[in-house]
Order: sequence, then C-alpha cells, then structure tokens
Amino acid sequence: AVNFDDIFGGQGHQIQLNSLDISVQDIDLKSKILHVNSIKIVEPHYILSTYKHTEDTTESMPFEVNIGWNMAATDLQIKDGKFGIHDHTKERTYSKKGFEFTWFDVDSIQLSAQNFKWDSIMSVNIENLAARSTKNDVNLTQLKGQAQLSDQFIAAQNLDVAYNQSVVKGDAKLSFNGFGEFSEFIDKVHIQADLKEVRSNGHDVAVWEKSTQQYVPNTFVSGQFDGTISDFTIKNLVVTANQFTEIRGEASRKGIPDFNKMYIDAQI
Repeated sequence: AVNFDDIFGGQGHQIQLNSLDISVQDIDLKSKILHVNSIKIVEPHYILSTYKHTEDTTESMPFEVNIGWNMAATDLQIKDGKFGIHDHTKERTYSKKGFEFTWFDVDSIQLSAQNFKWDSIMSVNIENLAARSTKNDVNLTQLKGQAQLSDQFIAAQNLDVAYNQSVVKGDAKLSFNGFGEFSEFIDKVHIQADLKEVRSNGHDVAVWEKSTQQYVPNTFVSGQFDGTISDFTIKNLVVTANQFTEIRGEASRKGIPDFNKMYIDAQI
C-alpha cells in the first residue's frame, strides 16, 4: 500500500493492489509511450480522504488524468477492486438522508473493457462493470458503454446500466473542477444526460434520497437532464407511473436533499 497525505492541503490518497499482469507490445520511456496487449489488475484499492485545511497555504496534491504519457491497452481487466471517498469534514448523514456522496465505499468492482487509451484523457469501451456499495444499498450488476475521463469531466455514450431493480439507458456527462468536488457531489458536479429509458421504483430512488420513497411508484422516465442533483431542469420529460398515469412536459427542481423544502416548477 502507498499513502500520500497532504495535511496542509487537506487530502489523503491511499493506493494498493494485489497483483498487476501486463503483456507489453511497445514501450519507449524517453517518449513516454506504453502500448500493451492486455492489463489485468487484481484487488486494486483507492481511497480519497479529505481533511480540514491547516493555516498553511500549501496546495493539495490532486489526482490528475493528464500525466504526459501515451498509453493504450487492447484488453483491460480489473478483479475485486475497491474505491472510496472519505470526507472527514462533513457529518455522516446516511441513516437520515440517503446515499452519502461525501463518505462511501464501493467494493467487488469487476471490470472488463477493450481499447483503453490514456493520453490527455482516458477513453475505454466498457464491456461490463459491476460493483456494490453495501452500506448504501446499491448493487450495480451491469454497466456498458463508451466512456471518457479527464481532469474536468466524465462522459459516457450508449450507457446501459442496471442496479438493484432499476434500468438506465442513455448518454451522460459529469463536469467538475477537480475530483475534490465529488465530496460535494450534490451541489458541485454538473450533469448533462440524455435519458432514453429509466425504469425504477420507490426503493431504488430512495437509495439516493430516502424521503422520496413514499412518493415514487414503479416509474418509466425519459428526457434531457441538465444541472446538479440539487438544482436541475429536465426537458422533453415523459413520466409513466404504474403503467396508467403519463406526464409530458418540462420540469425543474430545487431543494434536494430535503424533500419537504424543495421547490418544483413543472410545465405539463
């Protein structure tokens, strides 16, 4: 395990893995080129921790995608990975609210991917990604699509996602100013999504916001989502509830995660 702690900047990085198997095709250290036939990583673990800043002005050590290398892999496999965000500056609220974006752990990460490329951004064709967050009651059984990752965005096309009893299909882009903003995901990470098909129920929606469970029946949703989780607009909205009630129009919403104080503006 390797730990990078920046107590002045307020971040800590814990990285470890069990084994790394690489079949190299071409390597040039001077030109920073690494092309491989296959990569298999077993039990990789990464934890990003956030602490209170000290009075020192030393900048924190961020995770950066653009590291100046040109890397590619035809086949990429990850077995039994773990990922976590631990924000020690925020109060733990899962038992009251829902998914804790400021403190969560994802384990049993299984990834099968093709055509992985990494230069200024990462891109990959995901054949399947599965993972779970037990404490947050999320079991991701399938994620397929083409994905890109940079220091400012995560984008995915032709997404086909299944978690718990829910299905999500479409395209999505998450924009942010550094990965540290994921500790304030609800308010800081901007989401643009073309939701072609979302099928869910009260239990699965309540994973993200508990107070909505009693209001959400078995539901089909499609539309174009734009905004943060706490402040968003959905255009070309189609909602079908319990196969009998259908709503079409445009909606905007403010006030998550306090469902009782949120503001909704809907045109139907």
